[in-house]
Amino acid sequence: MASKNSVALARGLLNAAFSGATANVEEGQRIKSSEATEYAILDDDATLLLVDNLTHGEGDDADEEIVLTEAFKNDSCFSTAVSKFSVCTDSTFAHNVSTILRKEYGFSLIPKEYWFTSERGEKEDMYRPKNGLSCEWCDRSVFSFCDNRFENSVVLYSKVQLAELIARHTTTSRSLPGFAGNVLVTPSTWIIRNGKFCTLLPPEHLLNTGSTMRPEQVDSNSSEEQTDQGLHNNIYFLKDDEADYGTGVFPMPSLNACLQHAQKLENIKKHYVVQTHVPNVLLTRDGRKFTVRVYALISSPPGPDRKLDIFVYKNGYFAAAKEKWEATSISPDSQISTNRDLSLGRLAEWEYYEALFPKLCHSTSKVLYAAATEFIVQRKRTFELFGLDFMISKGEDGVMTPYLLEVNSGPVTKEDDFPMLRGLVKIAIIGVDDARPSPDNYDADDLEKSVNDWKLVKTLRAYWAMGGEIEVDMEE
Repeated sequence: MASKNSVALARGLLNAAFSGATANVEEGQRIKSSEATEYAILDDDATLLLVDNLTHGEGDDADEEIVLTEAFKNDSCFSTAVSKFSVCTDSTFAHNVSTILRKEYGFSLIPKEYWFTSERGEKEDMYRPKNGLSCEWCDRSVFSFCDNRFENSVVLYSKVQLAELIARHTTTSRSLPGFAGNVLVTPSTWIIRNGKFCTLLPPEHLLNTGSTMRPEQVDSNSSEEQTDQGLHNNIYFLKDDEADYGTGVFPMPSLNACLQHAQKLENIKKHYVVQTHVPNVLLTRDGRKFTVRVYALISSPPGPDRKLDIFVYKNGYFAAAKEKWEATSISPDSQISTNRDLSLGRLAEWEYYEALFPKLCHSTSKVLYAAATEFIVQRKRTFELFGLDFMISKGEDGVMTPYLLEVNSGPVTKEDDFPMLRGLVKIAIIGVDDARPSPDNYDADDLEKSVNDWKLVKTLRAYWAMGGEIEVDMEE
């Protein structure tokens, strides 16, 4: 008998019709009945998959092999698409992945061609592989055996939805293990929609005109529970939900200043988050603010039984502000860390790596796990690369705490990220059990290291349905 948490109901799962009774189902047993429109099978992991209301077929004469054909529809790449790729966007990630596929796996390029012009937002010409040919990998997912983004992953890379995601799993009955206490730490975060604070609200007394209250001035019994040390610098960060690469981040001296910016005619329809400053922020040796970039990967193989693997890369990099930090400055050059700074070295070379990486890894796995429980998972092999930005707080006792600032999907990658991308390609696109590439194209030891540098931190099982009903196993 399957446990309550491992039962997944997926209506409209297959494009075939079967009749079945679900009582006393043995492992692997298929039972048919002309009196019901259900099909059930107990899989090897004691997970009951129940499918009903399927498209009508031919009753008892229906071919049950359609179940396997449809459920594992994309397990095998079409022979005409194997070892072919196409790049249809300007993404640095896509171009770097294609370089690895071409040079190290011998993939051949299908040139791109004009497809149509998108009318959403600013007009943009869209491209596809020539003649609409399918590829083993393409950055235009509809033509690719391997999808580059999970549906609903916007809960991570939207700043507003990320704040709401963390709030859901922190303050509701859906709380996931590890969200209590200080396992996942973020600055106090509030949301502005259409020129008004909503959903996540700041303490009302901080909205008084000209209020720049320090934590000792804030009522420690505030019911809003938004009185952490992050208020101590009198600086707030207003972040445009749709802007990337630091272009939509504005340091502000007060919450009212944030509101005034959001209420400008050109901004009134935009959505923003407002974050407090990280307390006791750790600086570079020359006095600049910096963030730590952590790469994470969620990967899912094809088929109806979706095993979502969450990986964290063991190395990363630092981004630093252009100028020395001044606590009261609202200059972006002093307050915002957007530029990758190779002079600071790589994350794994950092003097604090041993103390901080386990914390960074744990925080990353928690927020990605929370998001993955809300992903909508398709039949395709799917993966998505994320870049998480943390700022480090160093307490008076010397204890360092990473604060999660934001999550980016498909982040910009550069030449020094190729070891990370080699591991990603093998895990998520080629498959670790695939014999490719041949040793003639790549050093086997280097490839093994690139794969092993991706640390598997969490696995969960998700179930898909063509009707959009998804349930996932939750930790006890």
